[in-house]
Amino acid sequence: MSPFVSIPDAEAELIPVTGHDGKRLHLYRLRAGRAGAPVVMFGHACGFAAGSYLPLLQALTGEADVYAFDARGHGGSEAPEPHGTDCTPADYARDLARLAAAVASRTAKPIHYIGHSLNAAAMLHLGACFPELLRSVPWRGLLLFEPPVFPSADRPEHAECAEKDKRLVARTRQRRERFAKSEELVALLTGRGLFRGLSHEYLVAHARATLRPAADGGCTLACPAAVEAATFASFGEDSTFRALAGFPAEIPVHLVGGDPDGGPERNWTTLMAPVLAEGLATRSNQRRFTQLRGRGHLMVQEDPDTTLRLARDLIQGLDFAPQEFVHR
Repeated sequence: MSPFVSIPDAEAELIPVTGHDGKRLHLYRLRAGRAGAPVVMFGHACGFAAGSYLPLLQALTGEADVYAFDARGHGGSEAPEPHGTDCTPADYARDLARLAAAVASRTAKPIHYIGHSLNAAAMLHLGACFPELLRSVPWRGLLLFEPPVFPSADRPEHAECAEKDKRLVARTRQRRERFAKSEELVALLTGRGLFRGLSHEYLVAHARATLRPAADGGCTLACPAAVEAATFASFGEDSTFRALAGFPAEIPVHLVGGDPDGGPERNWTTLMAPVLAEGLATRSNQRRFTQLRGRGHLMVQEDPDTTLRLARDLIQGLDFAPQEFVHR
């Protein structure tokens, strides 16, 4: 039986990569990508997969050689056993280094990296806690959308972050895992919660990328609830935040956050985005911060036109003014 892939074979070449502890990971190269063009690598959010962003990735192929991947326990990549183990920031960060090394080896070019949520935080953990491992791969620049980096206990944001993360983990453990068909998941998510701002096109892509056929018919979540919940829980600690000053100063980083006036239901990552921006800017002028008014944590898919514009800025090479803060 062919392996489950979050991006169909017609759209992308599957490149097997071995994770830091031997897990089988799926790396994809978009077939429509321009050979010889700048290289873009995309990392998805927790509970998502590379194919959840397929319309965006397809749009990027007009100007880049585009790679994307399924993180461990997501999409077609192997899940740790038992489910819920080996889902720490260090696991995702070390895997990211191996995936990026595979891209660099194939292309012999520096990488423009775009990360959303989980794989934005994995990049920050890689650079903050394993800076020499980060430097082992050539990076042109990083575009990071709302990485879940948890604050230390002395920060005023800690209480809100801890309460919201606790509720998120509890909800995730109760997530429905089986569906008769992908349309059921699309219907379940339409107009609800974080997904209310996503178009039907992106909901269909997400369902296709995150539901794998079940042996007894129907389909089941490619990322088991136990893996997703354990991942959320593991990022609810402050190791990345405490080490943030060690992130290599020479690597350009554009950090993007959602609407700071999102009200009591805002994601805790939105609260932390400007805090992270200040921490990253302390030792480097290669930093930029943007807040997107009216957008939530799934801003990448909520507003794909803005995402594409920011990606183009990354590819073309922004000039970073010292500690520049841009509000849109």
